[in-house]
Amino acid sequence: MPRPQPTAGRRSTELQLSGGIDNTGTDIMVFGDTYLPHQFRSVNLKDMSDENAAPVSIDLAPLNATYVKAVGPAAVLAQAVQADGTKELILVTKNGTDVSHRKITGLPADARDFFSTAHVLNGTTLVGYATDSVAGHEGGRAVVDATTARPSQRTPRTFEATSASSAPRSPFPPHTWPGPTTPTKAPSWSPSTG
Repeated sequence: MPRPQPTAGRRSTELQLSGGIDNTGTDIMVFGDTYLPHQFRSVNLKDMSDENAAPVSIDLAPLNATYVKAVGPAAVLAQAVQADGTKELILVTKNGTDVSHRKITGLPADARDFFSTAHVLNGTTLVGYATDSVAGHEGGRAVVDATTARPSQRTPRTFEATSASSAPRSPFPPHTWPGPTTPTKAPSWSPSTG
């Protein structure tokens, strides 16, 4: 099979993968040490818009942290597990060989299980989290600004736990599928029928 050629005026970049990748919705690609982004303990950030830019490597293991989302060419949000077992969202930045981190403040004290599947826009991204309360399971979303290390807005959600099940109930109505209520057989395809 012939190799695709780069578009006019642009060079292609070949990348060696030994783990997984995460897309930020920007020119920054994240390459991690495992196949699942939420388990990355070491990341390489590559600015794909600058062919001369060297990858920026950030080791999260010394911080007892795992990757949540890249928010810049040398900055990631990560979930750090503290000595007492609590979790906090931190901003990890690298400048030259210096790696620094700071806690994202303004989130609930018991926030945990941070995640983000949103694209990054101007150094901000939407981060989800879970909490526990007397009323049941709670969770929320926060738009986190990497320049201030604070959420610019938060939206809590409450899930009621029932005595029959400790699983959280969705606050959204159940999805209904249009059409028949019984399964139908999907059409088959073969090379001879196209």
